[in-house]
Amino acid sequence: MGIELRKYKIPIKHVVIYLGEREPKMITQLKPEEVFSSFEMVNVHKFKPDKWLSSQVPEEIILAVLSDYPKKDAGRILAAIFDKLKRACTTPNKLGKFIKQLIILSRLRNLESLTIKISETMPLLIDIEKDGLYLMGLKKGKELLEMEQQKANNEKKATIVKMLDAGLKVDQIANFLNLSEKEAKTFLKEIENDKKAKKKN
Repeated sequence: MGIELRKYKIPIKHVVIYLGEREPKMITQLKPEEVFSSFEMVNVHKFKPDKWLSSQVPEEIILAVLSDYPKKDAGRILAAIFDKLKRACTTPNKLGKFIKQLIILSRLRNLESLTIKISETMPLLIDIEKDGLYLMGLKKGKELLEMEQQKANNEKKATIVKMLDAGLKVDQIANFLNLSEKEAKTFLKEIENDKKAKKKN
């Protein structure tokens, strides 16, 4: 709004288009004390890191990355931010949330890579392995891994069956599929067991 006013130098008229069916009850006129004509400017860069690092509020702690400090001290400041966040955040989820916000802010100082690098060490700083969501994710990841492994094994067995039908020997199959002869024989045994199970059914 202010940009348009400065650009075109014409009065601004505020209009709200109401699309509801019932008669609107919203106010259309602000009281004098509700109207502002100026605001206080807070330049985060004018403050030293200690101003923000002394806070117990995560939203304020992360502002330390934008404060006034020599570029060579960036690693030390970031480490202090992470340490403060760890103590101020009560859960791993909350900590993760503010780490993400910190990474976004760090882009304004070209510190994103360094911030991400330090954030990757966070599992060493928090007992993440006791977090419920972490354990759920770990279980789900294990299940997916097992499913993928089973799928790969089934595909190998299907290939081995075709190769056997084509008259290839065990050593040839092992060599083609980059398996040891022992592994190839294990697959052959599983194929035989699968056939027997199908016959029973």
